[in-house]
Amino acid sequence: MEVTESAGVKEKREENKETGGNLFKDILNIRDNSHNNNKIFKDKKKTTSDYIPSKLPGRENECKELASVLSDAFRGDIPMNIFIYGTPGTGKTSVIKRVFDEMEKFQRNNKKNNVEVITKYINCREKATSEYQVVLRILEDERLKKIASGDGSNPDAQTSKIYGDKLDGLAVEKLYEFLEKVLKRGKIALMLALDEVDAIKKNSDKDRLFYNLVRMNGDLNDNSENREEYNFNAGITIISTTNDMKFKEKLDPRTRSSLSKKDMFFERYGTSQIEKILEERVKLAFYEGVVEKSAMSFAAGYVKRTYDGDVRYALNLLQISGEIAEKEGKPKVTYEEVKKGCDVINVDTLNEWIKRLYRQQMIVLYAVADAIFKKKYKRLIDIQPDAILSGEAYESYEEKCKDIGEKPKTMRWFREYLNDLQKSELLALSESGKGIRGNTTIISVGKYYTPKEVVEKVEKLLFSDEIQKEEKQKENTTEEKI
Repeated sequence: MEVTESAGVKEKREENKETGGNLFKDILNIRDNSHNNNKIFKDKKKTTSDYIPSKLPGRENECKELASVLSDAFRGDIPMNIFIYGTPGTGKTSVIKRVFDEMEKFQRNNKKNNVEVITKYINCREKATSEYQVVLRILEDERLKKIASGDGSNPDAQTSKIYGDKLDGLAVEKLYEFLEKVLKRGKIALMLALDEVDAIKKNSDKDRLFYNLVRMNGDLNDNSENREEYNFNAGITIISTTNDMKFKEKLDPRTRSSLSKKDMFFERYGTSQIEKILEERVKLAFYEGVVEKSAMSFAAGYVKRTYDGDVRYALNLLQISGEIAEKEGKPKVTYEEVKKGCDVINVDTLNEWIKRLYRQQMIVLYAVADAIFKKKYKRLIDIQPDAILSGEAYESYEEKCKDIGEKPKTMRWFREYLNDLQKSELLALSESGKGIRGNTTIISVGKYYTPKEVVEKVEKLLFSDEIQKEEKQKENTTEEKI
């Protein structure tokens, strides 16, 4: 019996013939090709914003200021709580992580301190958007868990265990109780960083979290306790970062009054500072002489003009430009590669911003951008090009919720979402001026993107599950026909 080759197998064989049998072969051959022995990256991961170098150009003074406040922990005192304000990409996270790293090193080299300093970094946007989740993340720290388990040299250590691995599901009051006990036992000064603290959804959660953590310091250092058994200077210092300049004003007055705090303000980076940051990263991530100075200057100027100095975009642009040079077999990263990288970064960053949004925030953004893009609302008085009023935006939002099958939130929540989207610079809000009756808000898409770009990106992310279901149904229908 003669076996004939199916069309699919034949097509795949021809495809393999064209590509050399493997999709990755041609890509990787760029590095191995005898005509291209140029090496670009020495250590690519050092171009990312997650990597924290030992030098932070433009933020060394802020590092020293933060370290000066937190150094009280090594003197046996509880440092003041700190609020760090600044727009995205101004180095808030990098400064905290750099100072925390230095604290841990100092702690390891100075064992004679009475208090053990432990640093704990939590990004509230990542699985810590409630009071409960934040306290849970603290207790899950491996060092605290070890202290909670008791002295390993004691055969009866199990009887003195404060808490075990099973914490999720316990009442938040019980978690606070565990935290206080473990800090007492370990004589711990806990430096707690709550990055993007405004991502905690409920104001009541923020109030309770700050109030309970600050109040715990008084309980830990109660003079009635035995001085030898408990350390009187154990406690918690909270370092919070936020983009919201009015964050503290939204806290309950009792909570605000209990906070002994210091404020730090991070200004946007200037062009020369961004260029200096890129120069330092190039030394770490690229081979010597690969990246031309003119390329770094152009990248710094572009990011300052286009993204108001958000250094994360500068680092991303640096990496993309290097990858373009590598892909094209170029020996250097020049102005041309950076210029090509600018086209790539504009699309990728929008996608990343939208992916970070909660579903309701995404629907609000979609409703506004879609209404502007389709020029849904007409009026006698032209407020400004490509903009709608807040009432129109809410109407569009309600319609989108109905189409998607989501229950719309109240106008109060809608305004909160608008403010969040403004902080991310995905939307721009301004008060209505002369010629418009009443006091309303004018809403437009952020200056970095067009309404069409936003609509296309949000649709792809918002309806991805539905699209997959539709494709699956199509496949099933096709199989049934066959």
